Amino acid sequence: MAILRDALRLGVLEPFAHWKLTRDLYNRKKKVKELTNGHATTNGVANGNGHAFDDPKPTPKELRKVHRMVIRARAS
Repeated sequence: MAILRDALRLGVLEPFAHWKLTRDLYNRKKKVKELTNGHATTNGVANGNGHAFDDPKPTPKELRKVHRMVIRARAS
C-alpha cells in the first residue's frame, strides 16, 4: 500500500502540483505586468522604444519557492 501511495505521489500528485503552482506564478506575473503597463493590450509596443515586453520569466527565488511549496504539500 505504501508503494502505491509513493508511486501516485511521485508520478501524479507532485507533477500536477508543480504545474499548477508554476502556471499560477506565470499568471500572477502576467497580471502585474498588465497593471504596470496601464492597459491590457499593448499592440506589440509596450515601452515606447519599439520593444515589447516578453512574458516575465520567474526568478530563481520564485522557482525555489514553488519547489518548496510542492515539497510542503507532499509533507501534509
